[in-house]
Amino acid sequence: MPSQAGDCFYTRLLKVDAELGTGQEWKEEGTFPGEPIFVPHPEASKEDQGVLLSVVLAGKTVTVRHVSKKMSAYSCIQVHTGVTT
Repeated sequence: MPSQAGDCFYTRLLKVDAELGTGQEWKEEGTFPGEPIFVPHPEASKEDQGVLLSVVLAGKTVTVRHVSKKMSAYSCIQVHTGVTT
């Protein structure tokens, strides 16, 4: 699903519908998301009701992103790493 030369799997989060053969992606320039964890909504009635949580590296900044069903980031928590320059 890379859209441009040089794009690769470790610069984005992908959601794939295996039955329909379609997909959605989340990416931000200069970021490197880690493996996402799906957290279902406590009252979910459908398979993908919930959010993805992913640790995202951006330079020396580490954030946790909440990504919605439509693959758009709707909150970001910055984590203090203790890394100094």
